[in-house]
Amino acid sequence: MKSFQEKLAEIPIHIKQSFSVGFVYFVVAGKYQHFPARQWSEKQILDYFKNRYDELGEIIPHDSDLLKELKLPNHPEVFIVIPYRKDKNN
Repeated sequence: MKSFQEKLAEIPIHIKQSFSVGFVYFVVAGKYQHFPARQWSEKQILDYFKNRYDELGEIIPHDSDLLKELKLPNHPEVFIVIPYRKDKNN
């Protein structure tokens, strides 16, 4: 299984340059998608993907990249990235 950094490295640079707080980015079967999630809590994001994939995921912070990864253990083909801003609430 690929690491977070290996999966991130596969995302084209023009997509990574568009990463912005308040959006959720994900890759499924080579298709890149994103949607606005401004003011969504982590629970709301987890619930969205639970409804979509019928599985509760786990959010893992990658502080050095200011990104969070939402892992769905039964769906390793889905790569979900949540940019965030480091502040007193994170």
